[in-house]
Amino acid sequence: LDAAAEVLAVILGGLRTNRLRTRVPEARAVDAFHEAFLGASVFRIVAEPREGIALDDLAASVDGMLDALATEPPSDAELDAAVRLILRDRVKALQNAYSEAMFVLDVLPHLGGKKPFEWEQARFLVVKPADVQEVARTYLRKDRRVVIHSTPKGGPR
Repeated sequence: LDAAAEVLAVILGGLRTNRLRTRVPEARAVDAFHEAFLGASVFRIVAEPREGIALDDLAASVDGMLDALATEPPSDAELDAAVRLILRDRVKALQNAYSEAMFVLDVLPHLGGKKPFEWEQARFLVVKPADVQEVARTYLRKDRRVVIHSTPKGGPR
């Protein structure tokens, strides 16, 4: 579940041709994040409207893009690009001793005799487009979301 949610976050906001950037033209800046904690996780989508775009219009566009995931799963190419980006970032993080230590502490209870990166790689390589679509259908439904609209102090830019 967490691996599929992380892949979904990258498909929505982490790729150069991510779905938020290409399917929500009302947004000036977009990103998506998934954070896993012990027994829980948080999925965030951040979208900043272009000048002159109302927040409600931006939210409706994001909703439409998320609703489309119910009928249009990610392509194999999107999935492959997302998994490659995630694993590349994991390898880069392992080059830093502190990041490596934090990674090992995060995954240690789950290793089952595997080396940390092998365990991590195995988690992501089994994710299928239907898994990513199921995360969106189950956890990003309108009735399960908290939407926060905010305006910087001093009004819109």
